[in-house]
Amino acid sequence: PGALDAVAVVARLKDLQPDYVWLQQIAPTVAVIVRDAKKVGLDTAFYGAVWTYDPKLVELAGPAINGLISVQITALSARGLPIEGAVKAVADDPAYLDDHNFLRGWASMMALAQGMKAASAAGNLTGEGIKAALDSGTPIEVGGLMSPLAYTTTDHRSSDSTFLYRIENQKPVLLGEVKLERRPDWLGH
Repeated sequence: PGALDAVAVVARLKDLQPDYVWLQQIAPTVAVIVRDAKKVGLDTAFYGAVWTYDPKLVELAGPAINGLISVQITALSARGLPIEGAVKAVADDPAYLDDHNFLRGWASMMALAQGMKAASAAGNLTGEGIKAALDSGTPIEVGGLMSPLAYTTTDHRSSDSTFLYRIENQKPVLLGEVKLERRPDWLGH
């Protein structure tokens, strides 16, 4: 994190001629990597995990970021989603509509609020009651920010889908939503 120069690293990558590079870094480091890759002529596809994208990434990376594909668990913007009006009503800065960190937090708090409401309705507004309500398997709608969440006592994966975005003309463009099979052997430990 916080790399200022990645020329030596990406020059070594160029010699390896990778088909793609998977980035797991935060946006400021991703910006350095893709800019320096452009400098040394590394011609490959860049993919990034959820933390690689940030609203400032495009500004930091400039045109070198075009083509990066980012995997996201929530939408990068609330614009055009059912939740847009609610976010506008409480956000003190309109930029929050396009801040995926804020929106991930919003989705998390919507899920927690639903769990609290269900626990209260069951007469058990305690930590255990909230956990039981969340673990019920009942889908929790989060305003279109992601597919409805569903937890069970044995499976705490929040979702079985993810969004893919490509940076084109220095803007994130939704490629689509990928739905994964909810296989038990992918549960993890």
